[in-house]
Amino acid sequence: MLASLDFYGQIGLTPAGDDRLAVFDWTGLSDPDSNNCNACRQIRFGGQLFSGVEAYSNGSGALGAQKAGPIPLGNECATPEVGAPAQPCAEGGIASKGDNMTQVSQAQGQLWGAISTQVNQTYGSGPAEVHLGAAYWVVGTDSFDRTGPFSLTNQGYVSAAHEDLEFPTMAGEGTGGNGGAIMVFTLNGDGGSTHADPGGFYPSTAYGRLTATSNGLTRSRINIADLGRSPQDGFTEYAPYPTAGNPPRSRWGDYGWAIYLPGGSDRLYFSNEYIQYPNCTGDAFTLTIPTCGGTRDGYANWGTSVNYVVP
Repeated sequence: MLASLDFYGQIGLTPAGDDRLAVFDWTGLSDPDSNNCNACRQIRFGGQLFSGVEAYSNGSGALGAQKAGPIPLGNECATPEVGAPAQPCAEGGIASKGDNMTQVSQAQGQLWGAISTQVNQTYGSGPAEVHLGAAYWVVGTDSFDRTGPFSLTNQGYVSAAHEDLEFPTMAGEGTGGNGGAIMVFTLNGDGGSTHADPGGFYPSTAYGRLTATSNGLTRSRINIADLGRSPQDGFTEYAPYPTAGNPPRSRWGDYGWAIYLPGGSDRLYFSNEYIQYPNCTGDAFTLTIPTCGGTRDGYANWGTSVNYVVP
């Protein structure tokens, strides 16, 4: 297991952050097969702390911006005052979870894990932009198998220029491959201060290739597997809806996953959330299931994409 140590998100209004990485292990897990479990007492749980790794900080779960677009549910927001005219809610952001890894995988004698973090992007003499990116680590397990301690093989950051990414997950191909791996995440944004791309991205499923020793993504390239078609427009984006909370939780999908499929295909399968249909507007939208021609629920519009790549 891998774990970050930024448990509190922020202290007051100041993001706490951390620069430590914890690795946990079990030994003796074959002992339950012993006669009457005679050797079960030899099962041990241990851990190792890496200090001074790439720093990470995500406040209390910062939100990634979205490209501006139609938000029919947001336009239906309840009024904050009884008797006041109805007012639409503003377009919300995408949750980044904040303080934990959603997946850790093992391949090629390594553990692969990543976490969302805020990243400062600078462009010449212009003002810096703060965006959501990923900090990642590759931890060697061969040294643990031989002598006990883990080793830090590699670490780094992944960030999309002028844009945001959330919920990074990683997986590497198995023994006998070319040492490839992928990082998968949601890509979205409003183009930053320069309104790049043009105007950013709706929430999309994206990935990049890397290796245990590459400096970030190979060729510094982010690939979009499924392009988002509209903003996230679910009830968690808007405080007036009863289950959204105040401030709203801005919950994003059900995160993501990546896994290597052995057996000669050499494929890495992955899933992640995106917005797969354009949002309808006007009379085409109703607070029912389904609505907009059957493309969404009245209170939620996220979907899941499933893809594979050959690393």
